[in-house]
Amino acid sequence: MRNQKFSPVITPFVHNKIDLDKLRHHIDNLFSKGIDGLFLCGSTSLCPSLSIQERRSMISSLNDLAERIIFQVGSLNLEDSLELAEIGKREGVKAIAAYPPYYYINLPQYFLEKYYLKVSSVYPTFIYNFPQATGYDINSSIVKRINDSGGNIVGIKDTINDPAHMLSFKQEFGDSFTVFSGPDFLIMNAARIGIDGVVTSSTNYVPELITAIFKSQNLEEMMKLQTKITNLVNISRKYGQLSANYVLVKALQGYDVGNPREPIFPLSEDQQKELSETAIKIVHERM
Repeated sequence: MRNQKFSPVITPFVHNKIDLDKLRHHIDNLFSKGIDGLFLCGSTSLCPSLSIQERRSMISSLNDLAERIIFQVGSLNLEDSLELAEIGKREGVKAIAAYPPYYYINLPQYFLEKYYLKVSSVYPTFIYNFPQATGYDINSSIVKRINDSGGNIVGIKDTINDPAHMLSFKQEFGDSFTVFSGPDFLIMNAARIGIDGVVTSSTNYVPELITAIFKSQNLEEMMKLQTKITNLVNISRKYGQLSANYVLVKALQGYDVGNPREPIFPLSEDQQKELSETAIKIVHERM
């Protein structure tokens, strides 16, 4: 199905503990504003700081939404990934996802293929491709070798600044393979080039704008919406995007989603005020 809008939903922390009530309130708001599903426990969720027990508690608390969740199970410990994959299978999630074992640089390619073969043998799997963060680029030829060896890779979240890279998966595997674009500044491109949708962090704080891009048939309108989103992302990077996401949700959606977990530290009060005022101006300015 095309034009799918998935949110890599942020994890609300209060005193460095997950607040499941805030998480549910945030998700309910996103769904009410046109978001189709969740990419749970990705990088925007601060996944590397989450224990396996915390990830289990998150997915269990959302079991009524399981069919709308892609559950990210990647870990530096393959046994943990396999355990989480089994949990996702038991909960009946839409699919699981996994990033490469990012800490270990220069792994032989066949190590990566074996890793994904093992994970996808448990449940249909999306590859979370984010070369800037992991150091590995999982391309269509690697996916083909995994699936030819008995793997079950059914899609990819491609966080890479190259639409041709995304399209290469469609060319190789056809419409049975789901391709989501990751970069926020390529949302409009994703809506126009024939891939299946997006998984972008800005869905957390401007879900209305992302929904409007996919609904619009007017190129000029789409470009204006994309410019607002790009400007918001650029200003968030000035303060540290992972921390800024929490401030932007409060400023633009009107409710508190807690703070990030340290060592991703909250912004200062002055920074929060500056960011909030700038973000509100960006969203409401005429273009």
